[in-house]
Amino acid sequence: MQVVRILCFILLLSSCQSKSRPEGVLSHESMVHVLMEIHLAERKLTSLGIRQDSIRPLFERTRPVIFKKVGVDEKQFKESFEYYKEHPQELETIYSTLIDSLNLREQRAQMDKPVERKRDAVPK
Repeated sequence: MQVVRILCFILLLSSCQSKSRPEGVLSHESMVHVLMEIHLAERKLTSLGIRQDSIRPLFERTRPVIFKKVGVDEKQFKESFEYYKEHPQELETIYSTLIDSLNLREQRAQMDKPVERKRDAVPK
């Protein structure tokens, strides 16, 4: 009976350890923050009307600025992304949060725009 308890304890312990992130892997919140900054930079470059083949080199020069801004090393981000690719449910959670954050940001931007008043169609 004691052996069964020890085996159950080991299984429980190993299952708990598999759910924790290895040291150095960015948290979900940090990943969302980095991915949002990357998305916003890409969107900004795309909105400039630059040819698609010219955007890539510009973005590559922008990447170090993004990582410095968010306080994350690019190597750490890449290693974290690799970790999350191996854990698709966690990656899905990150991207769902990212999409929700971007949608909220867009809604706030729409609310901040001045309301355009329509003129009366009937002359006075």
